[in-house]
Amino acid sequence: MKNKNIKELLLIAEELDKRSLFSESDIIYKLAADIIDFEERASALRGKEDSNEPVEQGELAEVIEFPRKQNSELRDYLGDYTEEEIDGALEFIESSLSPESKVYHMGDDADQLIDFAHNDSQELRDYMLEVIPDKLVDLSVDTGEADMGEVLRLVKDVAESLPKYEDDDDFKYIIDAMSFYMSDYIF
Repeated sequence: MKNKNIKELLLIAEELDKRSLFSESDIIYKLAADIIDFEERASALRGKEDSNEPVEQGELAEVIEFPRKQNSELRDYLGDYTEEEIDGALEFIESSLSPESKVYHMGDDADQLIDFAHNDSQELRDYMLEVIPDKLVDLSVDTGEADMGEVLRLVKDVAESLPKYEDDDDFKYIIDAMSFYMSDYIF
């Protein structure tokens, strides 16, 4: 990707920051960083090819295929979902259900979701019943799945298949709270 395109991404992210859309801007910043990292790795490998340095067979292909390989075990485990659905669910989980996810309320500064992940938390309940349904609808539109029960199942299945679900008690608590609060929710 040309530097001009990366600069445009960064300008978009800055504009989102100005509009207090921090989680959206974080996604754009991460995308730009991933693109830059990918280009640097690919460029280094191309440099090896051009300079006649030995390049392990498949090393360049590994860089190109990295996004697919990164979650290959997850994709095998979740075989009944498309790549687009899994990618959408992973992005949703990272931006909305991760303990580090930013939560905005009534014009205050952003808190992290982890701050609300405790028993009898009214803030967590409100977040799960007021914010998550809207984000699930957005995910439904992005994935083309009209059945909200299926969208919820997708997110739950992907989240529970992540190593983080077993290793991080806070993440597990948040996912289980979403499942609990959304079990009777009517979209």
